[in-house]
Amino acid sequence: ISITLPHKECIVAHLDELSDEVQMSGICNTAVRRNGRWYGYNTDMMALHTLLEPHRSRLAEGTIVAGTGGTAKSAVAVLRTLGITNIFCTGRNEEHGRQLAERFGITFLPENQCKSATFVAVIHTTPVGMAPEVEKLPAIATVLQPGMLVFDAVYNPPLTRLLSIARELGCTTISGVEMFLAQAAEQFRLF
Repeated sequence: ISITLPHKECIVAHLDELSDEVQMSGICNTAVRRNGRWYGYNTDMMALHTLLEPHRSRLAEGTIVAGTGGTAKSAVAVLRTLGITNIFCTGRNEEHGRQLAERFGITFLPENQCKSATFVAVIHTTPVGMAPEVEKLPAIATVLQPGMLVFDAVYNPPLTRLLSIARELGCTTISGVEMFLAQAAEQFRLF
């Protein structure tokens, strides 16, 4: 089965076997039943690893993850597996942000303090900008600068307002469509 929000965390307690990715992130988006047992996987992490690994050196210069939900946890877990240590997170829900930061040993920044940190990569994991509210811009957009690496997990529309602004600034961009397709291909393989 394919699991989506808000069930990606609560399903974990009901599974018999957890992949390394699920154990690391606490997030499961794919469950497969074999021999009477449920196996949990995080294909979002597998997709993020594929998309972010080629940019490892840039990510190491400083990366901020915007959002505090399941995709944010998957993104931070992937950054950790890539050996990235200079990681920040931010989000509207300060309590969830601080919990995320504590869990992974990273720095939480309230949204109004993001400009005080140095980073060259932005990973946006909130639904802000998703259809039908395509004109909405996430708060993290205020930190965009030329030459950054910008990933937006939103895949509808394929070119979000955030990515459009990032491209205008000459940033390297990764669309949520790329993640959506990569994780779906991995789900298909598992099924």
